[in-house]
Amino acid sequence: IYQPLGKTGLGKKGEDDHMASVSAHQRRELEVEKTETEDDKRRREAKAAREQSVKEDVKETLKEFYCALCNKQYTKAMEFEVHLSSYDHNHKKVLSSLNN
Repeated sequence: IYQPLGKTGLGKKGEDDHMASVSAHQRRELEVEKTETEDDKRRREAKAAREQSVKEDVKETLKEFYCALCNKQYTKAMEFEVHLSSYDHNHKKVLSSLNN
């Protein structure tokens, strides 16, 4: 029986089949399947607390780049400066001063 090799080359199909069977036999455990020890739990909680702290610090820092008049938040000082000199911002500023 003639079977064309295609683009895999000699022995490649056998190698691929072997690797597929080995990897399917020795799969990694899912996070759900792992049992968590007290030490793992403390590490996970400490990591979550650090991440929360970083998020709060970033949020506090970004408050400086918030335009309350236009209700827009910027992440970079340059973007905020461009916004402050924009037509839309200045137009809203003039309209709010006329309304008051």
